[in-house]
Amino acid sequence: MAFRYNRAMDIKLDFEDGRVRYGVIGKNSIRLKGEDVGRNGATARRGHVLTMEAADEVPLIVYDPDGRCAALLSYTKEQLLEELPKKEIRALAIKYGIDLTQLKVYIGPALTFSHVPVQREELLHVIEMGYRAAAKRTSGIDFLDLPVLAILELRAIGIPFENILPSGLDTFEGEAIFYSELRGDERKNQVHVEILG
Repeated sequence: MAFRYNRAMDIKLDFEDGRVRYGVIGKNSIRLKGEDVGRNGATARRGHVLTMEAADEVPLIVYDPDGRCAALLSYTKEQLLEELPKKEIRALAIKYGIDLTQLKVYIGPALTFSHVPVQREELLHVIEMGYRAAAKRTSGIDFLDLPVLAILELRAIGIPFENILPSGLDTFEGEAIFYSELRGDERKNQVHVEILG
């Protein structure tokens, strides 16, 4: 992981793994030029940069280190509760002929549990789904940990734990470096992935 920092708070998370480069660009950083894929998109073309904007939802960068495919996916709380990542990532693996155990996933900055309060019924439903580790209760308030929920769903479809890299960064709490819709920011962070040539 490479962090860039200067007085202007220019922060960029850059990673390289095998034949894939990916990362997140927050506030005060120069955006990459690439194909904006909206909520999701995938490529197998070398040198093709995919970009997506995300603020508080959970962005996933899914890739094969050998460069056979790379994808950007983004999920809201509701989409995670529908187990949409399981469906879409399975479909991605089938489309590109890649075993799920070979995929790697970076979970970008998102809202962490203290910023996602839920009703008791919703929390109990998450526990019934088998995702107890994503259910939190603090000071009598129920919360849902969205990045942990994403990890549990990835594990449920066979992606090895060692292939999942959560950023551990909260968009709301990282006010100096990330945009957050919950804080009222209108802009979003840029998530990107590229298969290297």
